[in-house]
Amino acid sequence: MKTAVAIVGGLGNQLFCLAYALDMHARGYKVEVAPSVTKKQTQHHPHHFSILSQDVENLFDVHQASRLSRVLLRLRILLRAISQKLGMTGLDLGVETRGVISDVSTPGHGVRLVRGYFQSASVSEETIELFRKRLFLKAAVAPLLEASEIVLHYRRGDYLSHRQSIGLLDDGYFIRAAVYARQVTGLSRILIFSDGDAHHLRESLVDQGFKVEIFDDGKVDPLTVLYLMSTSGKVFIASNSSFSWWSAALGKDERLALYPKPWFRDGTLEDMGRNRWEPLRPEWSD
Repeated sequence: MKTAVAIVGGLGNQLFCLAYALDMHARGYKVEVAPSVTKKQTQHHPHHFSILSQDVENLFDVHQASRLSRVLLRLRILLRAISQKLGMTGLDLGVETRGVISDVSTPGHGVRLVRGYFQSASVSEETIELFRKRLFLKAAVAPLLEASEIVLHYRRGDYLSHRQSIGLLDDGYFIRAAVYARQVTGLSRILIFSDGDAHHLRESLVDQGFKVEIFDDGKVDPLTVLYLMSTSGKVFIASNSSFSWWSAALGKDERLALYPKPWFRDGTLEDMGRNRWEPLRPEWSD
């Protein structure tokens, strides 16, 4: 029996879903991937983007669900939502929904569709290396931003509405991370990537003696932004987002990566660090 994995959320979350599907495929499962069956694909900024539009079947040897399968998936999810609302919890519709999980694991018996975000630092090195080699083949041609010594991802967007759960990192976290990076490396030129207004943070960093620029990604597709964030600079300062995580994971091993620990403010996800990454205590914005 084939198991479908729904590819949901922004590009960062989509890559976690794809990594989950590839892990299942490597362990012998018959797996197909399906676009989000509940909402449009969105990136951390207003672009609509789906990794499935990048010919992933040929890049990663996975198959997309047919149009008929997608219609049936939507129907099952709708029926599942109705049955749960009516208290019919015992009805098996072959759908398993997961939130944040700590480890990649197998779907339950009889499950035909797995949905979730699958944020986990336990993504295999093999998958990371596979993404490094093949994912950016579909990125638009763009020059590396060698002038940037420190790359900083200032995640805002929908996080503004999730201050008490996911948590919105305060400017103080980024300033402290930049100061620490300068102490360790002697570097002082910062390039900020953001989906919000980063000018106040820029001014604060300039006051600390940094040379700061803001990258305008308004006309750049998300995969190219991910490529630039992953390959530019000698230091990467991450937000607590999937897009940040992949930017750090796909970067060069020798690049210093700083990340917040705990990852989520409400404690549902503590540590998303990998080898050689350095954790910093977050400061949360209220």
